[in-house]
Amino acid sequence: MYTVGTVGLADRENRVLYFSVTAVLAAVVIGLGMFFKKRYVLGEAEERLEENEREIQDSRQR
Repeated sequence: MYTVGTVGLADRENRVLYFSVTAVLAAVVIGLGMFFKKRYVLGEAEERLEENEREIQDSRQR
């Protein structure tokens, strides 16, 4: 991504093309990062919260 952006600075004829490719790559990387964060990081945190809530409810019932 950085290499393509740097080429866009150096090449005057295809500058828009290289900057467009860089923007698309950045959007894909950010999108994948958000997807994996939602799928794995937040999913694990929600599971831990559910387990803690169950433990609290079990302790209250005793």
